[in-house]
Amino acid sequence: MVENTTTDHYWGRGRTGNGKNMLGRILVRTRTQLRSELAEALDNDGRRPRR
Repeated sequence: MVENTTTDHYWGRGRTGNGKNMLGRILVRTRTQLRSELAEALDNDGRRPRR
């Protein structure tokens, strides 16, 4: 996931495309964590079989 901004090198891709993209990194990490927590909650609740 990339914050497509040419004006912000830290939060987005920056003018040259070599930015840090910290917003994209945070969003991907948060999505991964939420998916993991949801899967764990469903497994513990018995509604979803364990893998």
